[in-house]
Amino acid sequence: MLKPGANNVPRYESLKDERNSKGTEKMIRSGDVNRRLKCNSPVLLFLGLLVCVLILILHFNIPTDENISAETKSVKQSKSKSKNSKPHVVFLLVDDFGFNDIGYHGSKIKTPVMDTLAKDGVILENYYVQPKCSPTRSQLLSGRYQIHTGLQHGTIKHNVPNCLPLDEETLPQSLKKLGYATHMVGKWHLGFYRKACLPTRRGFDSFFGLLLGSGGHWSHERDGGYDFRVNENVAKQYKNKYSTILFAKQARKIIMSHKPEKPLFLYVPFQAVHTPLEVPSRYSLPYKNVFQDRTRQIYAGMVTCVDEAIGNITNALKEKGIYQNSVIILSTDNGAQVHSSGGSNWPLRGMKGTLWEGGIRAVGFVHSRLIPKSVRGTVNRHLAHVSDWFPTIVEGIAKGKYRGAKPLDGYNIWESIKQNKPSPRKEILHNIDSLRAPIPPTGRWNKRSIQKIFDISQRAAIRSGHWKLITGTNNRYGWYAPPGAHQKSVIPVRNPGKVLWLFNITADPYEKRDLSTKHPDVVIKLLTKLAKYNKTAVHVKYPPPDPAADPSKHGGIWEPWAKRPPKGFKGIYGPVCSKGHSASCIQSLKNIDDHYNQVEKEKEIVKPQPLKLKIKETLQKVNLPNKKHSSKPKHLPKRKPHRKNMPKRKNIRRKKTITKTK
Repeated sequence: MLKPGANNVPRYESLKDERNSKGTEKMIRSGDVNRRLKCNSPVLLFLGLLVCVLILILHFNIPTDENISAETKSVKQSKSKSKNSKPHVVFLLVDDFGFNDIGYHGSKIKTPVMDTLAKDGVILENYYVQPKCSPTRSQLLSGRYQIHTGLQHGTIKHNVPNCLPLDEETLPQSLKKLGYATHMVGKWHLGFYRKACLPTRRGFDSFFGLLLGSGGHWSHERDGGYDFRVNENVAKQYKNKYSTILFAKQARKIIMSHKPEKPLFLYVPFQAVHTPLEVPSRYSLPYKNVFQDRTRQIYAGMVTCVDEAIGNITNALKEKGIYQNSVIILSTDNGAQVHSSGGSNWPLRGMKGTLWEGGIRAVGFVHSRLIPKSVRGTVNRHLAHVSDWFPTIVEGIAKGKYRGAKPLDGYNIWESIKQNKPSPRKEILHNIDSLRAPIPPTGRWNKRSIQKIFDISQRAAIRSGHWKLITGTNNRYGWYAPPGAHQKSVIPVRNPGKVLWLFNITADPYEKRDLSTKHPDVVIKLLTKLAKYNKTAVHVKYPPPDPAADPSKHGGIWEPWAKRPPKGFKGIYGPVCSKGHSASCIQSLKNIDDHYNQVEKEKEIVKPQPLKLKIKETLQKVNLPNKKHSSKPKHLPKRKPHRKNMPKRKNIRRKKTITKTK
């Protein structure tokens, strides 16, 4: 036993094992203490080891695998973040979503998830898209204005041989070069007449959704054809299942199965809230006493369903542990379709399909923990456009470099979003559509000097600084109140010959005061800019419907039907005057077509022809026979007599000169 008062802290100077004939013993010598401990029981040894392990756990606070604390998760997440410096990007695109249909704009429609993400991120309040679906999507994925892709006239119809030009490098293709995994879940609407146009051949590793611009949200059918695919295969097992819920489940599946060390780009363009108005009743019933209009009730239910889907996708990022290193971007593709579609852009002017603010000013925000705390929760009022997302994601977020062959029209606005710095973008070309039915201008702008600068009968719009200029025909120009609301729509009296408007959008965002007569110098300046852009435009690609696209010829399925571009396709096609238009409209369009066709003929390059073809054409010109096909013409002289019948020639022998070599 240890004596009281003595030094009870042993000093282990040596450890020596000894064996004797009787058994195994351990001898421990420590200073004056010299004794033997018999370890006959292995249970004591096990208990001692267990006590040591417990002490270590309590001292170092080591968590077990079954119960990892939130702090440990964040540590692991930060380690994975250091290994993967490139953030994950989730881009959410809501179809036909109105400016007045989100909670933080004062709407009665409940959008708690989007409101939370926006208020804890950066709200974009000077952000613009295009008036319709396909043009917005093309600029998002190509980073180039629609005048440079031939899509400036309208959407890509489901039965026309057209798609986003195949020589355009897409956003997912650029991200794949930087090591990203790219997935798409939702609506394509960029053409599919050839297999080369499909999403999986334009840079996406996988595709889950529809190819057309619209269809039944449950049936996935349109005009007698079924449209729902997994990659490039038809997926009929999803019939009678609601598309928004399907897309949310598939997006969660992709996130949960993704390897965190590889950066992810997930593109989710929802089919909702595009018509037809369809939604499970549990989403629309809460609005029965909120809105009197039935279409508004269903529309609101569709918005709430999308909001829930966005919440499920965000939760998947958190559950996977990649939320801290992710950037969530939300945008709409154009303004809402009012009246029978249930949407609202109030108090903005116009609607979907117009160049008024209600058609192009978009709902948008960015949510990320990579944004400093001092910037989160702010409203960004710097100028931004949908074409900016391409360079912003590739160069700003992914820290890569665009190496495509064609120049981008977008700007990298990541620092403007992240640090609230001024945007590098100072102006936006909203569009120049030369195929719209022109109307001869009247008033002071009906001058040859003005028309020489830019044909203001064309439908066009440009934003430069605080100023916005609109030209050409612009129908649906009123302020449309929400369906069933107490406000009344305001439809101003239209002057048929008026084709030019100028607004100070910063001071007059609702486009109520036309300043074109007060600031003619600004009008001339902006018309000159439009003319400069127009010189870089390619010809409109708007082919007529192709009967070969009929789904009845493909087993009731919408699918690619052509192996090559349409024969003789030069880009200028399609009726743009409706049945109600006059004969002068049709004649004016015919003149436009004739003009562009003549320009195309002048630009055609004559290719060198093969020698056989040249000989054939020469023979046809001089009416000589072609040996393979033509018969002998009667007017040709008779053949010369045979050699046997010809007079004999004298044989003249030539003397051979032999040169002798020395």
